[in-house]
Amino acid sequence: MGPDELRDFHYITHVSNLDSILEAGILSHRRASDLDHESVANERVQARREVRRFPTGLALHDYANLYLDARNAMMYRISMGAAHKSLCVVEVSKDVLTLPGVVVTDGNASCGSGVSATRVFTPDEGVHTLLSEDVYRHSWSHSNPFIKQELKRKRMAEVLVPHHIPPQFFRRVLVSCAETESMLLRKNYAIIVQRYEHLFFR
Repeated sequence: MGPDELRDFHYITHVSNLDSILEAGILSHRRASDLDHESVANERVQARREVRRFPTGLALHDYANLYLDARNAMMYRISMGAAHKSLCVVEVSKDVLTLPGVVVTDGNASCGSGVSATRVFTPDEGVHTLLSEDVYRHSWSHSNPFIKQELKRKRMAEVLVPHHIPPQFFRRVLVSCAETESMLLRKNYAIIVQRYEHLFFR
């Protein structure tokens, strides 16, 4: 895709984590594991992510991970029923690509082997390699199971930032409904809180 097609990035989290995120930033999985927080992660997926390492010398869990678009398979899984009310998405400026050591993946970073292995790029390479029709696709549904899996994997392209993303890169906090929006607005955060139902499959 061209740089002008690239949108700001997304971090999916539980609303109870927002206080610490807005104060200290988004931490890698490894650093966050030392803190009391509410995880929305799938433990089976995290087991795969735990063992994946990169040519940079860092493991996947040493990166704070952002999705290019949070309207993906993870969001679909965790936002069912009333669960969407407990979720929010921190929108992060694409300027985060200028931080040292950042890499971009062309799909779910946990897919590290096989025919559908996710590839890793420098930010410039990644932006020019990714296709907007893959990353921002409305749906990954397909009658062919292999193609469906590929579309789903590509829809979960990631930006990986070593260790920590500082709060100065945060743009907005996106929520699914008026109830969550009202709850967060009462906290008087120094950041825009905005409803974006479509992102949460509402």
